[in-house]
Amino acid sequence: MTLDPFLVRGPHSEDAQGTHAVLRFLAAAGTAVFQHSEISKVGASVINIEKLWDRLELGTREWLVDNPGCRILPRTVVAAIVKATGEELEQDRHGETVLSPSDCEFIRTASRLQEANSQASP
Repeated sequence: MTLDPFLVRGPHSEDAQGTHAVLRFLAAAGTAVFQHSEISKVGASVINIEKLWDRLELGTREWLVDNPGCRILPRTVVAAIVKATGEELEQDRHGETVLSPSDCEFIRTASRLQEANSQASP
C-alpha cells in the first residue's frame, strides 16, 4: 500500500476505518498527525502567517497571494519565510510546512483584496 505522506482522508471519508488504522499506525510510529476538518496532515506543523505577514519580503507575499489555494508551502517558500522573519518553522522531511485553515483564509482574503485593488486601478 502506498500512502501519500501529506494528505490522508479524514474520518468522514468513504474509508474511515482504513484511515483511522493508518492514523493509529502513524501515531504509534511517532509521526506527528495534524487534523483540519476532513483532511489530516502528516509530518508537518502549522504557522500563523498573519502574524508574520508584514515581515515577509514582497516576492514571498506575492507568491502566497498568487497561490491562495495552497495548503502546504513548498520548501523554497518556507525558506524565504524563515529568512525574512527569523522564525523557526517546523517542517516535514521535505522542508514543507502546512498552513492552518485560518492561514488559508487570511491568504484568500489578501488575494481577494489585491484582485479588487487591481480591478479598481485604471
